[in-house]
Amino acid sequence: MRWRGRAALAARAAGEPFDVVLLDIQMPLVDGNQAAERLRAAKYQGRFIGLTAHAVRGGGAA
Repeated sequence: MRWRGRAALAARAAGEPFDVVLLDIQMPLVDGNQAAERLRAAKYQGRFIGLTAHAVRGGGAA
């Protein structure tokens, strides 16, 4: 398990296999969007699961 976007990118560059990437929009150093873009550019073909604890004002259950 990799805890930061930068670590996921390093794992990919080192050829370490992983099947899915969990990304948070507000990860430190390299956020989820940046990590996804870089992994796609590096030809990563696995799945992404995007999560965030970032609350949107006015949001909530309907």
